[in-house]
Amino acid sequence: MLYEPVLMVWDYWDGPREGLTQYNGQAHYFKCLLDEASDEYTELFTLSPISASFLKISIKNWEIYKDWERRLHKGLTSLQTHPSKGDECSEYKQLEHRLEIMVNALTPFPHKFKPTFKVINNTNTPISYTMKDYEAMWSIST
Repeated sequence: MLYEPVLMVWDYWDGPREGLTQYNGQAHYFKCLLDEASDEYTELFTLSPISASFLKISIKNWEIYKDWERRLHKGLTSLQTHPSKGDECSEYKQLEHRLEIMVNALTPFPHKFKPTFKVINNTNTPISYTMKDYEAMWSIST
C-alpha cells in the first residue's frame, strides 16, 4: 500500500473526517463513520468513487473556500464572510448544494476502510492554523 494525496478536507475533527482523496489513483469521496450510540467518530471510513463532473465542481468550490481562508488569515476579511454565509458568494452556495445532492447519490464500496493520514510538509500552508495538506493510506478493514 502507498500513500496517496488527500485532495481536500471538508470536515475535520481531531483529523480529516470528510473530503476527497485519491484511492488506487482515482478520485474518491471519503467519510468517517459515526457511532450513533456514543455519538463519537469511529476509525472506519467509507470510500465512494466520484465522477469527473463531481471532481470539477468540488475543485471550484474548494478554490472559493481556500481564497476566502487566505484572505481571512491575512486579516482582509472576517469569519462572518465565510462563503456559505450571507449572499456574498451565491456561487459557492450553489456549488455546495449541487455537491450535497451528488454526495447523497454516491454508492460507497461495500467494505469499510481504515486510513492512516500523514501531514505533508510543504509550503502550501503558509499559516500554522490553516488546513494542512495530507496524504492517506487506505486499508480495507477486516
